[in-house]
Amino acid sequence: LHPPGTEASQIIGGKAAVPHSRPFIASIQIDGQHMCGGFLVWPKWVMTAAHCLIPRRSPSVSVVLGAHRLQEPEASQQVFSVAESIAHPLYNPRATDNDIRLLRLNRSATLNKYVKRIRLPSPHIDLKPGTVCSVTNTTIVKRSLCRTLWRGKVSANMLCAASRNATLQGVCA
Repeated sequence: LHPPGTEASQIIGGKAAVPHSRPFIASIQIDGQHMCGGFLVWPKWVMTAAHCLIPRRSPSVSVVLGAHRLQEPEASQQVFSVAESIAHPLYNPRATDNDIRLLRLNRSATLNKYVKRIRLPSPHIDLKPGTVCSVTNTTIVKRSLCRTLWRGKVSANMLCAASRNATLQGVCA
């Protein structure tokens, strides 16, 4: 969801997505410019990273759902303002732990073939190594490998995933 030519649009090893194949993806924008990605977890709630600093009730912040190409208007797009921005209470900007934020939309999204909630695993299930994550097309890896790749900066709160060739490809751009 990054405009072509921007630094964040340079995805390495990626491929173009089939239009509307990820109906849960959100574009978080400031003054109409994509700043962060997120995903719809409930009709009125979007999850993103806490390091994506979203001010509360700012008129310049919007969330776009149902988009395939942000550069042009699409009938499938739904645009919202942010009623509330809540970072994890234990988020520390100097660390990577608890890097999660919830955005409450000003109204509920209309769920349809272009806008859907993401399917999340049950909260107390530890996903097994080899589980494929459909959002990033990465696989769940053993925590020992994750600690090696990330030089020990892995807590029990984190989901360990890596690209199929076990490189340090992150999920956030």
